[in-house]
Order: sequence, then structure tokens, then C-alpha cells
Amino acid sequence: MVKKSGKAVLTELRESIGNLETEQEKLSREVYNYDGSIEALVSKREKIFGDLAFQYLPEMEADALKRTLSEVSQEVQSLFKKKQERRLELDKEIDSLSGTRKDLELKLKSTDDTFEKEEEEKDELAKEVRNDLNEDERYTSLIGNAEKEKARITQNKLRVKEAKNLAQEKLPEYENNKLFSYLINAGYGTPEYRAGSIRKRLDSRVANIINYKDNKLNYDFLTSMPKLMEAKVKEREHELETILKLIEEIEGEVAEEHGLTKKVGEIDKLTKKRNKLISELEDNGKAAQVYSAERTALDGTKDPYHQQALGRLKDYLKGKTIYDLKELASSTRTREDDDIVQSIGDIDSKIKDLKSKAKLVINSRDEKKTKLDGLRTIETEFSRRNYNSSRSYFDGEFDLNTFIIGYLAGSYSHSDILDNMGSHRHLKPEESYSYSSSSSSSSSSHSSSSSFGSGSGFGGSDSFSSGGGFGGGGGFSSGSGF
Repeated sequence: MVKKSGKAVLTELRESIGNLETEQEKLSREVYNYDGSIEALVSKREKIFGDLAFQYLPEMEADALKRTLSEVSQEVQSLFKKKQERRLELDKEIDSLSGTRKDLELKLKSTDDTFEKEEEEKDELAKEVRNDLNEDERYTSLIGNAEKEKARITQNKLRVKEAKNLAQEKLPEYENNKLFSYLINAGYGTPEYRAGSIRKRLDSRVANIINYKDNKLNYDFLTSMPKLMEAKVKEREHELETILKLIEEIEGEVAEEHGLTKKVGEIDKLTKKRNKLISELEDNGKAAQVYSAERTALDGTKDPYHQQALGRLKDYLKGKTIYDLKELASSTRTREDDDIVQSIGDIDSKIKDLKSKAKLVINSRDEKKTKLDGLRTIETEFSRRNYNSSRSYFDGEFDLNTFIIGYLAGSYSHSDILDNMGSHRHLKPEESYSYSSSSSSSSSSHSSSSSFGSGSGFGGSDSFSSGGGFGGGGGFSSGSGF
């Protein structure tokens, strides 16, 4: 299947984000339209109640009712306007953050474009450096020496391991032999050996019986050789480090001549700038989420403005004056006031319907805002992981649109999308001129993980040859050649 570049995937992601932003803004405008319609109906209802009061109540009582109704209405409307003002403030903050985010995204895109250009130039310089190094006889000679030294070290480490395994296997046979252990502890055959003439004769017999001389040689070899071999490995590793330092010095000189060192420094600065922009985008997203959460709470039924207005209305309606007025109008025989009462009911019904519709729009808007935050998180993480670099690509099995549709439908989380991106994303190899970077390891760790081949060893063959040993059947005989 056709591969897809990281930039192409990022473009698709940003298109989805832009579409969702447009939908959310449209829903926000709908919320304000509903609020305006409700406010107009509330004012109309207040006027109708005032007219009814003057028609059916004594003038002073009607005037007091209308005045009180107006006062309560003004208080409620004042709270409503404060709520609207705060919501407008939040919208402005969110819009401002959205504008800032777009500016940051443009700066990040510009930085990414510059970064890609610098990377391409760095690759070209790396090729030039590599070509010059390959023509440098001193450099190629050092590389050859380093490879040989690595091969020897790897082979030697294998032999150290074999020596340790053999010692672990064979030493218990010596240590568990009471006669051999006795002579070892007595220092037999060494300047430290102290014994009388009778004991010397007895110890000499014991030594002949157990073939002490040969087994002592084997024993000494088993106990000391692994350490000597490890010391030799360290010595050769040090020699390798010296060679690698010379190689790095030559690479550095040639890289400096071609301007590659300077180019790497410029890319490092761009990387820091890029990381700073990504961090600012993350902070921007977090701030937007805080404002959006407050706006969501404000549009609910538990915000302080709503609770205060509701309390004031409940206090006023305890006397049931408004309801009594409606009943009085309904009890008369005239059709005119019945129509007025009916219009009040129609207005109440419309207000209720508009509030229900507004609630649905608010829920849809907030749901889209949550989804939008998730997509922006994906976008920021996409950039942080450098998935949009020129070396980054996605295999043909990855279809972002399918995941976006599933995400909007609730089938996937934004973490699911990021996980799938990670599993389908691949990276083209980077141009390299450095021996240490193209090798499997560097510095002192070069020798521990490199693969070499050498026929060199630490000693001659048959070092563990024994005339019988303690285990019988030539248990200590070895031709492996340490």
C-alpha cells in the first residue's frame, strides 16, 4: 500500500480540527440567538402581565404589582446580563487563545520548514564529509585498526566467559578434596611452607599420591587466569578508546572544514525553539480548557447567577399574585382577556421550548469542544514526537480519517489514535559520516556490544592437561586453548 508522509497526515489532522472549530463556533452563535429570543419573550410577557394588572386590579394595587414585577424582572435581567457579560468575556478569552494558538501553529510550521531545510543541508554536508574521510588514508587505517581491535576484544570476552565457566565447574573438585585442600592451606611447595622432617615426608607422600604438582598448576590457572584475561580485555578496550578518540578528532576536523559542525549547532537551536513553541501550545490548550469548563458551568443550572435569579423569583411568587391574576382573567366572560392569558401560556411554552433547544445546542457545543481539545492534544503530541519530519512516514494501513470518524463517534479516544500512529509510523535512516554513530556503539561501550572475529587467544593450548585429576578419567583435561 502507498506510504503517507508525516506532513500529509498532519495536514489531514489540521483539516479535521478546522472543521470542528467551525462547527463549534456555529453552535456558540446559536446559543446567543436563543438567549436573545428568550430575553425578548420575557420582556413581552412582563408587559402583558402589566396590562392585565391595570385591567383587573385596583389602580394602586395594579401600579404596585407592575412596579414590583418590573423591579423583579430588572433584577433577574441584570443577573442574566451579568451572566451574559461573563460568558462574552470567556468567549473573548477563548477566541484570543484560539488566535494565539493559530499564531503559534504558524510559527511552528515556519520553524519546521526551516528545520527540514537545515536537515537536508546537513545531510548533504554529511555526505561530503564522509567522502573526504573515505579518501583519508590515516582515517581509513584507524578504522581498520579499530575493527581488528574490536574483533579481538569480542573473541577475548568469549574466552573470559569460557574460563569463568570452566573455573566454576572444576574448582569445586579441587576444593572438595581434603588432601589437596590440606596441602594448599599448609602452603606446600611455597616459601611459606613450614613443617618438621616427619611431616615433610608425609606431606611429600600425599603430594605424590594426588599428583599435587600438576593439579596445583591447574588450580592456580583456574583461580588466576580469568582475572588476568579480564585485565587484558580492559587493556585492549583502553587501546580501542584511544583509537576511537583519534577517529573522532579527524571526523571533527573534517566536519568543521565543511561547516557541518556549525550546521548541527543551528539545528540544535531550532530544536530548542521548536520545543518552546510546542510547550506554549500545550499551555495555550490548558488555559482554553479552563475557560471552556467555566463557560460550560455557566450555561448549566448550578451557576451562581442562575441560582440567585431563581431565588429572587421564588420569593416573589410566594404570594401567587401573578397566578391569581391569570385565574381572574380566565374566569371572566370576555374573549379578549382569555386571548391574553392564552398568549401568556404560548409565550411560556415558547420560552420552555427555546430553553430545551438551547440546552441541546449547548451540550453539542461542549461535546465538540471536548473532542476539539482531544484533537489539539493529538496535534501537539504529533509535533512533539516529530512525526511530521521529512524522514517520518506512515504505512499504507494507517488511515487517519477512519480514526477521526471513530473518535468523533466515541469509538476511539485520542490516546488510541496516538497509539495507532506510533505503531504505523516509520523513520527513514539519517545520513551519517561518523564511525561512532554508524557503529553499533561508542566510546568505552564500543567494545562491549560490537561483533568481531579473531583467532587470537590469551595462551597456548592444553593448559589444563592433567594426569588423572580428582574426578577420574582425565576430568581436567582440556584442549580448548585459553
